[in-house]
Amino acid sequence: MEYKFTDHAVSQFILRSHKLGMGKAQDPIKTMQKLLDMAIEEPVPKYWIVKRLIANKFKPVRYLKAQGWRFIISENDNIVITVERSNSTQN
Repeated sequence: MEYKFTDHAVSQFILRSHKLGMGKAQDPIKTMQKLLDMAIEEPVPKYWIVKRLIANKFKPVRYLKAQGWRFIISENDNIVITVERSNSTQN
């Protein structure tokens, strides 16, 4: 599946990659797309979904996870809104 990426998602991926000592990806969008190709749906607690729904103006999202990365994706149009580490201490 092909995804679109917000500027925020790209900048968060670059920032968090750098924090992990991974250096700068030559093409962060291509790298994220490869990760998404192997990603699986992440089950999240209902209280967390409610909290995020309120914070995101009630836009439904999906959570996909691959190699320690969590992608938050708009359900309506497959836009990656943000990218974070699944281990919150790495964000």
